Amino acid sequence: MTSPIHRYPSLYVFLALATGSVVGHHVPAGAMWPFLAAGVVCAVGAPVVFVIYRKALISPAPLIATTLVCLAAAWIGAASYVARYAHTPAEDIAHQIGVIHGDILLHGYVVAAPRQDSVRTVCTIEVAAVGQERVPARGRVRLTVREAIPELTVGQTIVVWAQLSIPSDRRNPADFSYREYLLRQGVRSVGTVASRSHLQLVGQPPPVDRYLGRIRSFMLTALARHVRHLEARAILEALLTGSRDNLDDSRREQLARTGLAHLLAVSGLHVLLVGMLLYGYLGPLALRAGLGWRAMETFRSVVTLLVLTTYALLVGAAPSVVRAVTMTGAFLAGHLLQRPSYPINALSLAGVVLLIANPGVIFEAGFQLSFAAVAAIVLYVPAWQSALPEAWRSGAVRTWLVDMMLVSAAATIGTAPVMMHQFGQVALAGIFLNIPSIPAASLALACGILTLIASPVSSLAATAFGAVAETASLTVLAVAAWGDRWMAMLNVTISLSHPLLAAALMAGLAALYTAMPARWRWRASIAALGLVGVYQVLGAHAPRLTAIYFDIGQGDAALVRMPGGRTLLIDAGPADPYVDQGERTLLPHMRRYGLRRIDDVLITHPHNDHMGGLPALLRGVRIGRLLVSGAPYESELVR
Repeated sequence: MTSPIHRYPSLYVFLALATGSVVGHHVPAGAMWPFLAAGVVCAVGAPVVFVIYRKALISPAPLIATTLVCLAAAWIGAASYVARYAHTPAEDIAHQIGVIHGDILLHGYVVAAPRQDSVRTVCTIEVAAVGQERVPARGRVRLTVREAIPELTVGQTIVVWAQLSIPSDRRNPADFSYREYLLRQGVRSVGTVASRSHLQLVGQPPPVDRYLGRIRSFMLTALARHVRHLEARAILEALLTGSRDNLDDSRREQLARTGLAHLLAVSGLHVLLVGMLLYGYLGPLALRAGLGWRAMETFRSVVTLLVLTTYALLVGAAPSVVRAVTMTGAFLAGHLLQRPSYPINALSLAGVVLLIANPGVIFEAGFQLSFAAVAAIVLYVPAWQSALPEAWRSGAVRTWLVDMMLVSAAATIGTAPVMMHQFGQVALAGIFLNIPSIPAASLALACGILTLIASPVSSLAATAFGAVAETASLTVLAVAAWGDRWMAMLNVTISLSHPLLAAALMAGLAALYTAMPARWRWRASIAALGLVGVYQVLGAHAPRLTAIYFDIGQGDAALVRMPGGRTLLIDAGPADPYVDQGERTLLPHMRRYGLRRIDDVLITHPHNDHMGGLPALLRGVRIGRLLVSGAPYESELVR
């Protein structure tokens, strides 16, 4: 029997790299060289240990060497994070902000698929030079052009006049930090382009980018031709291309509230349909061509991975799809080499690949959710299946229903800590709503792929497949709408704002792992309850007064939390046809910090900039008492 170290080597390296990234996030830029030196020393020391103990009968060399390799991965991971994010390189274009006033001339090329709607285009460019003299420069810039530019594609060389600025940071405690999000993509500057006339296309994309752009354009055109319903087409675009640009914000929020947003992420389901079916069909073809077993396996594994890698690049190489493709590669390699492939080891290998490519990806919600969901399914589902009575798994339909429920429950439970930390809520309704939604999304994806395949061959067949894909997509939306209306009580608002609560949750998750001996599960349960009790005594009711003055532009809103736990909100900010600060700022803060109730809301005077966000607040949380100043004022909002 192999030891855990030999069975899951990638797991230890992944945990070490992840730890290094977290450490690097909290240290100054000057720590890079000490970290790198420590990593090199540990890496060199690992083989030296085997030389020292080469004659020992019972040698601790494997354990010591493994420890040194993990330490090397942690230190090098920390150094990599610091080098990439802690300071801005001297040649980066971000240093020009504040030095050059007005627009600056940038020469560069597009590095990510542009996002477009009817009024604007957003793209990321890699800068090569600035000014009429083409002074060499570096750095990435996120550009917003106030017009649609359909012909702009990845890899295209452009010259553009833009006004640069630093990306906006978190303005309120629960706000999304656009600056951190862009920094993890290597972007330190944002630019505004006044019009299409300020941007000039001066070169064609490289052959690979041009080829991928044509495929993407073909996919979008085929969907537009054969899928008539706009919302269904938006769902299919998200499923097939990873683009959610045409999906309405209200629909996105509805899918998130019901725990179905994961269906739109390009991940394992897509890899199964796009890659593994191809892998299965290539086997018989290779055998008919006279190839032996090993040549056949090598041929179809290489072709499958090439197709999956192309698809990953086509949809933007999000963490979820890179994870799925890497895991598939690990399983195919294990089958080819006749070695066992453990899911946790394959998952960890995917994590190592992503952290080496981008150490900051560990802080992205998409990365955390994808890995937590797969890890929970891999660990919990087999354990729960073994613990269930045999009668529960008799018959194909009953087995399918039970397995679907177990997979959905495992994914929801596994991602609960991430959801609580990132968003302050968990959509438990997804456990039940996934049962009809996953088959519907799978049918939509399969028929969407068939629509694309049939489109150049037979318009009638493509339209037929498109109609089925449209119906399946609308089914997903209908399930989400129904769940949002009738199962809203299962959308639990809770925040992991205290370390004791986080520890209690992790102990509770350990107690649910039925493969663990019963005595350890009992201990984990007692530990979880004990930690919650300690939090209630020491953390929840600590005597403190806090006040948050929300940054909401023109208007006012302040939240006061009293030492006894009571809450007072003074004003609720403005709302207009474009932005409702109650919905955009106040409610996310309430969810993020687990505030289900506000004891008192005080409206100082009845103008929109002080009470415009009140209707959204009344719909989103319970309010004990509403206090108004009584100042006379007539408006539709007041009525």
